[in-house]
Amino acid sequence: MPHAVSSELAVVSLADGSDAPIDMVGMSRDERLRLARRIDWRFLLSDPRLRRVGLGGRPDDELAAALDRAILDERRREGGVHRSGGDAVDGETVVVSGRFDPGVVAAASTVAGPHDRLVVEIDRSFLRGHGPSIPAAAARIARTLIDDGWATRIWWAWPQRTGATAWVATDDRVAIRALMTRRFPSGPLRIAGGIAASGVGRRILETLAPSLTVIAQRAADGASRPRPFSGPERGADRMGLLLLTPGFRASAHVVALHINGATGHVAEVVKVARLPDDRGPAREGAILARLAALSPTKGRWPAPTGTTGFDGGWPSVGETSLIGRPLSPPMVRADARGASVHIERLLEEMPIGPASSRAMPVRERLSSAVTTIRAIAEGPGEELRSLADRAAAVLTSLDAVELPVVFEHGDPAHPNLILLEDGRLGAVDWERGEPDGLPLHDLTIALAYVAAAEHGATEARAQASAFANAVRDPRGWAAPALAGAADRLDIDGRLVPPLMVAAWTRSLAWLVTALGLSGSDPAAIRWLMTNRAVAMWQTSLAMAEAS
Repeated sequence: MPHAVSSELAVVSLADGSDAPIDMVGMSRDERLRLARRIDWRFLLSDPRLRRVGLGGRPDDELAAALDRAILDERRREGGVHRSGGDAVDGETVVVSGRFDPGVVAAASTVAGPHDRLVVEIDRSFLRGHGPSIPAAAARIARTLIDDGWATRIWWAWPQRTGATAWVATDDRVAIRALMTRRFPSGPLRIAGGIAASGVGRRILETLAPSLTVIAQRAADGASRPRPFSGPERGADRMGLLLLTPGFRASAHVVALHINGATGHVAEVVKVARLPDDRGPAREGAILARLAALSPTKGRWPAPTGTTGFDGGWPSVGETSLIGRPLSPPMVRADARGASVHIERLLEEMPIGPASSRAMPVRERLSSAVTTIRAIAEGPGEELRSLADRAAAVLTSLDAVELPVVFEHGDPAHPNLILLEDGRLGAVDWERGEPDGLPLHDLTIALAYVAAAEHGATEARAQASAFANAVRDPRGWAAPALAGAADRLDIDGRLVPPLMVAAWTRSLAWLVTALGLSGSDPAAIRWLMTNRAVAMWQTSLAMAEAS
């Protein structure tokens, strides 16, 4: 697929689709997201579109496949990219990885055009077990590129490039302090976070970092190109940038946090899709706008700001931030009943409409979810067919019921629940929001999280067992919360069990759709069968059938 432009570099072209490997064409969304996480550094560029990629060093197969897929996605989205004469292409990205060789970096700098970007991944394999240390190599390469007229920064993928959950520039004191405070929110380790943000601390962190990434950009006139998400750089209001890169399987976005240097608070959030054809950010912006229009409540959820991180139409949405800290498992273990009360009060402020205003009939909504699950019930997922049949039987009790329209969050669990500074509970990450939702969906999901956290359950079966025990205990906190919500919404208490089944049926169907799973991918289906959504679904079915 690559063609040579020098003895050290190879370049992948986006001029047409003829170079795309056959196995790229039918790739599932699950696999696309997995590959996209490998190149999350693209969101630290002024434009995440790659167009044409030069490869230097000895890139690993995962990197090469991720770049192949990214280029194919961009070609499909943009319908091809104009290619200028010779080897120089406006917007080319040169990636050097896998082996340290000053000649490769020099060649990349020479071959790159005036509007290009250069990404150099530095780790143990890059150094080949000898030569300079990782931070020394990064500093040396950065100095060379700066001398050549590049605007250059060194980035650390926390805690390491494989499985990174955040990216921070090694010279961004504000972002480093925010990262360490988020990672170590209390006790002596919080002090360590402050030390880490100091000059000495940064040098220590660089030394300990298992990998660093040098990112360089330049414009045709040699001036520095603007970074995405940029803010004031001087004075007390200097803005830091912390890029969160969630690694859980269905995560389709990265999240850029603008951090105020004076207060340490997040000033704004920009949520960016990992895939160029993802409509999630636009949908989330619309959900938040609708929520703001329907509810006078302020501060419990973000509001869309209308800003984005990039030009060029890459899917992203800007949102206001919530000042507080996640309702973490340790906080829940300290007071599960209190956490339940916080959740009930949050959901009480969500907009509610009459059954007559429902856009999609309940029967159609639930039938669609069951059908989605049945469609993958092959091979390792054959058990899902029996579960889907049982669910369909239980859910028939909801067909003729006039259920109120409830505005749903969709996934009110950790880390989406935020204990605000004013003592209230808020919620972020509304990509699964639904203005035309079903009652008790959010409460079911949230109480399941509280039950699992209270008992420190991390395995799916243990989490489901903790949830079942909490619901069955009339003297506990879960059963009264469900009964109270049903009473508030004027729902027959006998409908609580099937509504819990509906919640987990729809949650599982969402996961199947979000990952684009099919019965022809046995490995993915085997993973799905171990997911908490399946375990919770099984448990809720057993409780409903026994009621």
